[in-house]
Amino acid sequence: VGAVAPLLAEHADLRTRVVTQLDDADDSARRAAVGAVAPLLAEHADLREKVVSKLDDANDLVRRAALSGLEEFVEKEPEISRAVDALLNHPAWTTRRDVVNILAQTTKGQLSVPERIHSILSNTQCLESTVSRIASFKALHLLSHPRIPSIIPRLSFDRLELSGNVIKAVAPLLAGHADLREK
Repeated sequence: VGAVAPLLAEHADLRTRVVTQLDDADDSARRAAVGAVAPLLAEHADLREKVVSKLDDANDLVRRAALSGLEEFVEKEPEISRAVDALLNHPAWTTRRDVVNILAQTTKGQLSVPERIHSILSNTQCLESTVSRIASFKALHLLSHPRIPSIIPRLSFDRLELSGNVIKAVAPLLAGHADLREK
């Protein structure tokens, strides 16, 4: 599928064949199809809808490919934003991590994004995943979010990488928060 990707823009017949692979039983075929149509999403709204449906795929790598393909549309298209936001509570920590990273990169400075990231840090399921917490703190640090102090007491610093990212995130806030300096 990937080999024909450059031809898809000009050849509707090939595009149709690749689109059918989005529903293939094989995970690799679905992931390759998402990757192949991703460059066409800006010009083909119908393909965006099909890739959005892959955000619910059972396979982590297919979901990751769909997130990557839709990244430029996050915050620009409400339906895509809602679909991506729904993944903030996904059972798979890898998916939550991928969503947080995409939100941090694509929506810098938008006030609603830190609130959404804060909500996953407040989610017990997310707090069970060190990798999701690390990604969340990296994202909040990039966004300079003021609610970081309210999260700190709820975390265990069980991994050096988490501790380092928490420190980076709270460093700008230490001057005004004696309670954080003590921790």
